[in-house]
Amino acid sequence: MTVADGYRHSGQRLAQEYLDRLVRDGIDSTELTPALDGWPELSEYRGRIMPNPVFLGAGDSALLTRRLDDIYNLLVTIPQRRFAGSRASYARMLGLSEVQIAVLERAPREKPAPLARADLYRTSDGFALLEMNIGSSLGGFEFGEVNRVLVGHPSLADFVREKQLSWVDTAESLIGTAVAIHAERSSSAPTVALVDWPDTYARHQPRLEVMARLCRRAGVDAFTCHLGELQADAHGLSYRGRHVDIVYRFYLLEYVTSAAGIALLDPLLHAAETGTVTLLSSADADLYGYKEGLALLSEMVHSADLDSRERDSVTSLVPWTRRLRASIDDPAGEPVDAVRYALAEQDELILKPVSLHGGSGIVAGWTVSAEEWRQQLEHALDGPYIVQQRVRPVPDPVLVKQAIEPLYCNWGVFLARPGAATGPASYSGCLIRASLDPDVDVISMANGAVIGSCLVG
Repeated sequence: MTVADGYRHSGQRLAQEYLDRLVRDGIDSTELTPALDGWPELSEYRGRIMPNPVFLGAGDSALLTRRLDDIYNLLVTIPQRRFAGSRASYARMLGLSEVQIAVLERAPREKPAPLARADLYRTSDGFALLEMNIGSSLGGFEFGEVNRVLVGHPSLADFVREKQLSWVDTAESLIGTAVAIHAERSSSAPTVALVDWPDTYARHQPRLEVMARLCRRAGVDAFTCHLGELQADAHGLSYRGRHVDIVYRFYLLEYVTSAAGIALLDPLLHAAETGTVTLLSSADADLYGYKEGLALLSEMVHSADLDSRERDSVTSLVPWTRRLRASIDDPAGEPVDAVRYALAEQDELILKPVSLHGGSGIVAGWTVSAEEWRQQLEHALDGPYIVQQRVRPVPDPVLVKQAIEPLYCNWGVFLARPGAATGPASYSGCLIRASLDPDVDVISMANGAVIGSCLVG
């Protein structure tokens, strides 16, 4: 059996077996999720949660995590590999402002802690990596709760015991990473501030409060606030008289647009530089989550920049991706006129801005007319855009009432390093977003996706 066969069959075989059992026993999908209504961490997703998890084989999980860890380590070393070690040069290529560069240059020189979510499709040939989101401001951290609710039903509980299935609580894994890094400088139990930018705090506070509750459930003291509420003191930082040990940031580097933003950040950056506060994640982490990074890795496949293991991980996971320049190389490594090539391959390409989030600004060639596609390409040429090979996901089965139907899933696989300050990243849970449409351009909440979870075994 090939690796692709394992990815394709091991998890889906478990899914089919579980769903066949539900159908055999006459269980309706509406019986599987009523407990979700009383789960405050998931209140905003009511009516959009899949009644059954998807499944991933344990061996596949280990291989996928190793390859994603390779991709992560490649992305965070792009400045060393391509820009003579200069984060500032890489940032300028990405279009960051000098104000933002001034902030990221104050980050430590070592690699940021592995806090990441890889967004993938499962295809007939294995997984394909669409994006790698890097940093502490990751969506979907609460979705370990879905498994915790679903296994309350006897059918899934019995299946989990029988097949020895498991899951990782993503929130606990992210929190554990923060605590492990803090433990390198202090043996005291930490207090965690979950911090957003003043302008966005009111909108994001409910989500941060969910994370605070999950922290406290894990035995870690936590509260939420915005950056302007932190005060510098003789011991580092405090909030309304409470000492802060860990700042877990939810704001993004892109929010810093002026000298006033740097002034707002300065007490926190100074505390992190002097070691009185652990900052997760460091400002440079945002640099490595830009989509242009995957394009650079895809381009490196035809160069001597990668060793054999790195090349295997890139070719196994990263679809052909290129920065949209006048001349690019095609999947065979041959130089071609970018617009002419993209016009000829319209149904097989997707155009993405390098820095927007949640599917914003993405144009899938197969969803627009030839003329609109041409206009979009000409507008994006030599700008902050990439073109990427279309990825066709294979369906995963889901129970709808008493029938099994196919859903097309975006797998959000989390990486973290709970319990250790150094070493490789660990599989840290999975957020599933799914659509009934096999030709959907972006599977996202904004596009009406339903949400699910993953069991490993």
